[in-house]
Amino acid sequence: MSCSINMKNRGIQKGIKQGIRQGEARYAALNEKLIKLGRIDDLCRAAGSKRYRSQLYKELAL
Repeated sequence: MSCSINMKNRGIQKGIKQGIRQGEARYAALNEKLIKLGRIDDLCRAAGSKRYRSQLYKELAL
């Protein structure tokens, strides 16, 4: 039984790491797009506000 628990934990850890990588890639894409658009104030605001970042993800289709 402990073997299946260890495999389950490894799967969970792998999923968490994958989610973190995807989140970082999405955030980087947002930053790049805002910089290219010259929206530096939005970039600064998004850095401190999860809610504002979510709005920008929707607005910019990310």
